[in-house]
Amino acid sequence: MQAEVAYAARHEMCESAEDFLARRTRLAFVDVRAAEEALPRVRPLQKSSLLQMCTDTCGKSRSARGSRS
Repeated sequence: MQAEVAYAARHEMCESAEDFLARRTRLAFVDVRAAEEALPRVRPLQKSSLLQMCTDTCGKSRSARGSRS
């Protein structure tokens, strides 16, 4: 599940755990109880994936600015 969350955050503009469970996996529509149980596991994965994506983006833009000088 960790890889799926990371991929959705980085490549599909998935910004929340609820979005992941409802739209990316459809679990929220198929089994509400299972989706509710998965939320505590998905939220930290989603957050860390988004933070990593932001860190990667900031690092790339800084290096690009530095190479223009």
